[in-house]
Amino acid sequence: MVDPSLTIMVFGQPVYSIEIWPCPVTNMSIIGKFLYEDLIPDTNIADTITLLDEKERDNFLSFAKMMLAWLPEERKTARELQDHPFIQQEKEDMS
Repeated sequence: MVDPSLTIMVFGQPVYSIEIWPCPVTNMSIIGKFLYEDLIPDTNIADTITLLDEKERDNFLSFAKMMLAWLPEERKTARELQDHPFIQQEKEDMS
């Protein structure tokens, strides 16, 4: 299971009510706000990615945010993501 504090660090607070989640989540309030905000690391996720250069890191973060959006209707499909600059760069590097 993913630590909710790390997920919130990367993507921000969920944008919907906890009531639509299929199982009870004890660390979220009824309005979907994380109850223990002091546990959310005060870290910029971009600072933790050290193996990529700046452009690759920015492309990766953009890719990850599109793939892991809170709202399903905002989440991109694999087909939509296949043309993302991060994937295209990887294809170019492999050829």
